[in-house]
Amino acid sequence: MRGGGTRLQLLLVRANLGMQQELGQRVDDATRAMKMPDARGDGPAGARFHSVRAGPHRPFLSGTGGSFLDASVVHEVYESRQLYPQYVLEIEFDLEPEVTATLAPAAAQAPPSNVGSSVASGSGANSSRSFPSAAPGGPPSKRPRHSGPPGAPAPIAPAGRLGALVAALVQEGPPAGKTEVVVALRELLVHGGLEAKEALAAVGGIKVLVALVCDGPPDGKAAAAGALQNLSHNHDGGSASIASAGGIEALVALVRDGSPDGEVAAANALYNLSLNHDGRSVSIAAAGGIEALVALVRDGSPEDKAAAARALCNLLFNHDGRKESIASAGGIEALVALVRDGSPEGKEVAARALDNLAHNHDGRSASIASAGGIEALVALVRDGSPKGKAAAAAVLENLALDYAERSASISLAGGIEALEALVLRGSPEGKAAAASALRNLSSNLAGGAR
Repeated sequence: MRGGGTRLQLLLVRANLGMQQELGQRVDDATRAMKMPDARGDGPAGARFHSVRAGPHRPFLSGTGGSFLDASVVHEVYESRQLYPQYVLEIEFDLEPEVTATLAPAAAQAPPSNVGSSVASGSGANSSRSFPSAAPGGPPSKRPRHSGPPGAPAPIAPAGRLGALVAALVQEGPPAGKTEVVVALRELLVHGGLEAKEALAAVGGIKVLVALVCDGPPDGKAAAAGALQNLSHNHDGGSASIASAGGIEALVALVRDGSPDGEVAAANALYNLSLNHDGRSVSIAAAGGIEALVALVRDGSPEDKAAAARALCNLLFNHDGRKESIASAGGIEALVALVRDGSPEGKEVAARALDNLAHNHDGRSASIASAGGIEALVALVRDGSPKGKAAAAAVLENLALDYAERSASISLAGGIEALEALVLRGSPEGKAAAASALRNLSSNLAGGAR
C-alpha cells in the first residue's frame, strides 16, 4: 500500500496453444475433473491435445447467461512451458481513510516493494502502468521469488489482497462494482488454496459475503454464494464459520428465491456444508432447505436440478427422518422425473438419491414404482452414462429385493435384458450392481418372494 491506496497486479503472458480440444459450453463432472486435455485420436498413440478452448463463459459461471455480458472464450493450457510472460500490469487506486486503517495490518505483512519513487501516488487519481517481463529461463529452482525485471513490484500476500477486496465490499458504491469485487475474491479462493481460505476468515470476509447473499443485487448474491461454495469446499473450518455467520439460512433463501445462477451456486454450497456433517445437515433441514431443494429439482434449470439433487443426496444419507421429509415434500416424484428427463449428471445423481430412499424401506420403494420410477430406471440402465447405468441398477436391486410384484414390473419394462447387457459391457461398478439386481429378480420371479 502506498499513498493511502492499494496496488493490484496482473501478469500478461503469451500462450502456445497448439492443437486445441473444443469443449464449447459443456460443463460436467468430466470437464471439472480434467487434469490434462483428452487424447486426440490421431498421430502417435496417446498423443493429447495441447490446450482446451471453452465457452463463451462468464467469470466463474458456466454459459453466457443469455445476454453474453462479460462472457468470453477461455483458453486453458496445462504445462507452464507453454506460457511466455510478457508484462506485469500494475494498478494503484485510492481507498477511504477508514478502509486504509483497516487494511494497514494486513499490508504490513506483505513483502516489501522494490519499486521506489516511480509509482504514481496519492494525487487522488487512479493510475496504472506495465513492465516488460523477463523472458523465461533457467531451471525453476534458480528463478526469483517473483517474475519480472528489476523494478517490477513483488506480489501482495493473500491476506493483503483479500483484505483489500473485503474492504471494497463494505464501502458505499454501485452494486455492479461490488459484484466484480466478489468475482475477484472467488478467483483468489480458487487459486489460493487453504491459505486464502484462512485469510478470508481472518479479515472478516465470511460475514461480508453472507450479508451480500442476503441483501445484494441478484448477480451479487450469485457471486457471493459462489465464493461461499469455494470457501466451504474441503474446508470444515470455513464451513463452520459460514454456518455461524447465518450462511445456511441465507443460502436456503437464495435456493428458494434467487436467480438461476444464484440457485445453483447456493445449492452447491449447501452440498459442501452438508457433506459428512450431520449437525449442518440438521440446520439446513430446519431452515427449510429440503423443501427448497426439492422445488429446485422439480422446477429449476438442468444445472440447478443436478446441484439440488446432489445436495439432497447428502441430506438423506443414513438419516431416515430426513428421507421421510424429502418424500413428504414430493422429492420422490421430482427425482423420478429427473431420472427420466434430466441431464446425464442430473440423471445419475437423482438415481443415487432414489437408491438411498429405497434402501430397506418398502413404503418409499412402492412410491418410486408408483411415480414411474421403474420404467425411468430401466431406460437409464439401457441408455445412460456409465455412472448413471450403475446408479440405476443399484436402485433396481433395492426395488426388487423380496418383492415379486415390483420384480415382475421390472421384467415387463425390459429390465432383465438391460441388466444382462450391463453385466456384459458395463463398468465394474455397473456390472456388480446389475448382477445383484438380477440375483434379486431371479429369486423373486422363481416364487421366493411376496
